[in-house]
Amino acid sequence: MSNNIDKSKLVYVNIVWMKYYRGLKNNDKINPESGGGSHPQEHLDAIEATMNLKSNNKVYNTAFVGRYTDSHGNTKWKKLNLKDHFEDTDGEKLDNATVVWVAQKNQNKKEPHYVVGWWENATLLRHYKRIKFYSNLNPISKDYNIFTDADNAYLIKEKFRDFEVPRQRDSGYGFGQSNIWYAEEKKAKKFKNKTINYINQLKGNNLLKITQP
Repeated sequence: MSNNIDKSKLVYVNIVWMKYYRGLKNNDKINPESGGGSHPQEHLDAIEATMNLKSNNKVYNTAFVGRYTDSHGNTKWKKLNLKDHFEDTDGEKLDNATVVWVAQKNQNKKEPHYVVGWWENATLLRHYKRIKFYSNLNPISKDYNIFTDADNAYLIKEKFRDFEVPRQRDSGYGFGQSNIWYAEEKKAKKFKNKTINYINQLKGNNLLKITQP
């Protein structure tokens, strides 16, 4: 239960806005005006588009923290520097984390960023891995650095997404330029408690407002 959430391992990750995250479909496409970074806006696709599709009863997604160019001129994805933010880690992975997924439906209207779901007992990886599987006979191949059991993954139904997450530029704490927020500011302590209370309320609502893979 989320009562056991370790606040020191609670992180927020910015993703693109979708209804179901079970692949791109006619009733669940990526809006070019939604947040989530330049890639989904330009290509109308994103790794998180399939984060609610499970393989071997697990779900997989990515916290994308940017790119860099190596000494050979190759573009690489930046790794998660777990040791900079967590004590209970060897730097290669962090277990028993809670990942809160955050999205903005329409950035052109400067709408707030809302919690769209969360994963409990998740594992964060320093290095990306790749998984390949089939969903309804469709091949899925994706890089990931976060995974958890499907039973620990929760998605808030679209019409009930109303829990706003702060931005640094507006509130003095919250998301900055990075797609991952570790909520380490002094003001963030109360917000983490507020987030956990919100999760508990949703889970106590007999899943009327949330779904699972």
